[in-house]
Amino acid sequence: MFEPPARIVVTAPYATAVYGDQKLTDAAAGDPRTRMCIMLYAQVMQADSSN
Repeated sequence: MFEPPARIVVTAPYATAVYGDQKLTDAAAGDPRTRMCIMLYAQVMQADSSN
């Protein structure tokens, strides 16, 4: 029987921000300082199977 995971994990690789041939990130300052927002969309069937 299929058991879904207890949690959802989202990851994304880091990118190096560059503008005018200069890096905009500084590893010494703790970069990348980023925020990632995730939206979860799901469809489920009603318990009584009605539309």
